[in-house]
Amino acid sequence: MELLNNEIECMNTVIANRYKIIEKKGQGSIGYVYKGLNLFNEELVAIKFELYDTKFKLLKHETKICKYLENFSMFPSIKWSGIFSKYRYTVFELLGISLEDLLKREQKLQLDLVYIIANQAIDSIQCIHEQNIIHRDIKPDNILINYNKICLADFGTSKIFNGQKSTSYISTRYYRAPECILENEFYDMSIDIWAMGCVFAEILLGKPLFIGTNNSDQLYKIFKILGFPNKEILKTLNPDLDLNNKSIINETSNKLHEIFKDIIMPNHFYTVISSMITLNRYREKPENILKKTFFHDLKIENIL
Repeated sequence: MELLNNEIECMNTVIANRYKIIEKKGQGSIGYVYKGLNLFNEELVAIKFELYDTKFKLLKHETKICKYLENFSMFPSIKWSGIFSKYRYTVFELLGISLEDLLKREQKLQLDLVYIIANQAIDSIQCIHEQNIIHRDIKPDNILINYNKICLADFGTSKIFNGQKSTSYISTRYYRAPECILENEFYDMSIDIWAMGCVFAEILLGKPLFIGTNNSDQLYKIFKILGFPNKEILKTLNPDLDLNNKSIINETSNKLHEIFKDIIMPNHFYTVISSMITLNRYREKPENILKKTFFHDLKIENIL
């Protein structure tokens, strides 16, 4: 969905007493985002909108979750929301550059910044998981950086985890956990751990670790690097898989270490990544990841 000029003008008219639209920032999981200006205090904001009739439930759900998390500093706060005609608008605080844009701008990130991103990103996941919230769309574009503050953004496809059936077609493909690719509709919060592990790998490599053209190719790229799992692991990915299928091959070795053997990285960072990108869906919890050696001696400086 792309807005027409008259629709943009209409939106500008609706919020003209509060905010001025400056420019388009990008597209989120359930809508478009514009950069705006608060006309009362000149504060820069992010204005997100989507069609009321098709995505209202998701937008309402996102607003509810963001309100629930507004007391935590690692998530964007909501300034205002409203409905006009067929659109619903939500105004968030405008934070710094996205990790995706930063990786495009910088060939290599400073090691201190890698420490800060990793530490606060895992903190963010721990926080939402303690509230029984699954993000379900962790990727570089949804990690915002402003000096030493890292924010996890875009809760458009997040949900409260209750152990019940959920859609498996979730997350951006490069960061989609294998159990979701294999259509397991009873996945859990560990899909966020997988996705963030893929983000950490991308920080080091300068490109996504698994680049598939579709779901099948994505799974092939994952197995090519992590090895084809044994039947016990396959059963954790999706209990409904037919393990007697003759097309299932024998277990193959994990080659993840070969991808990173010549990469300059902070000490012990590979141990963190390899513990998160595992085919076994019972991945380490955030609080255990934060106990790893890598996180023991963080250097916190203003580096942006």
